Amino acid sequence: MSRYLIINADDFGSSIEANEAVERLFEKGWVTSTTVMAPCPMAEDAIHRIKADNRINAGLHLTTTAEWPTVKWGPLTKANSLCDNNGYFYSTVQEFLAAAKTDEVVYEFQAQLDFMINNECPPDHLDNHMGSAYGLAGRSFLPEVFGMCAKYRLPFRLPRRFEGLSTIGIKQPDLRALHEQAIKAAIHSQIGLPDVILHFPRRITTQDSYQSIRSTYVDLLLGISEGITEVYMHPCIHSKHVEQVMGINNATLRGWEYELLLDHDVCETLEQAGIKLISWKTAPFEK
Repeated sequence: MSRYLIINADDFGSSIEANEAVERLFEKGWVTSTTVMAPCPMAEDAIHRIKADNRINAGLHLTTTAEWPTVKWGPLTKANSLCDNNGYFYSTVQEFLAAAKTDEVVYEFQAQLDFMINNECPPDHLDNHMGSAYGLAGRSFLPEVFGMCAKYRLPFRLPRRFEGLSTIGIKQPDLRALHEQAIKAAIHSQIGLPDVILHFPRRITTQDSYQSIRSTYVDLLLGISEGITEVYMHPCIHSKHVEQVMGINNATLRGWEYELLLDHDVCETLEQAGIKLISWKTAPFEK
């Protein structure tokens, strides 16, 4: 069996710097996928860029949280249970899960999907911002998400292999049983799933440089197993504005991820290792 790799750029629509990075990466880099945050300030701009360039493969990044203190967004629907006192999404998954009404979550997810469909940019897959639908804190919206995936015939970011959960932060004590149950439900509904999900495995430090981040990513990607792996990154053009919004370390890592995805020596290294870059559209998912 071959080693397939989806390179996904999350948070398309979150800022002009993210949008410019994603557009350039599809033009000159080796990213193979992106996901749109429909409630975000630059979502309309992201849609414009998708429609202007048919190389951009875009999914939907289902969003129910707004984590940055100075840049906020809220629901597309009148979903009071999803909002803080200022009318924005909650900052944390825990706050969202404690307050959210299931029917309002469903309406909001549908509105975000309709945003892309009505703008003639139907998504090629679904995934989830900050893991708010997975059951990270004991409450899951996976049944509702799977219902959408089945209805619209969309794959979803959930790893088939139990070990593939380690990088998306799920730490429930009964995780293996929950994972098995979720995979059975997805298979029953014929929802395409990757085998493993990866992202950068640690926080950066003052000792890091682009070269150290590059080396970490190369080792991570060369070590993928047979099957379909998705690695998700957050490439963004580094600016003072991005630093002010998300802090220097986050802005720096995202800037280095952008640089990495323009580094064709890395791409050639993966190809020489027999790793096949694919998109969600071309992935040979098991059903």
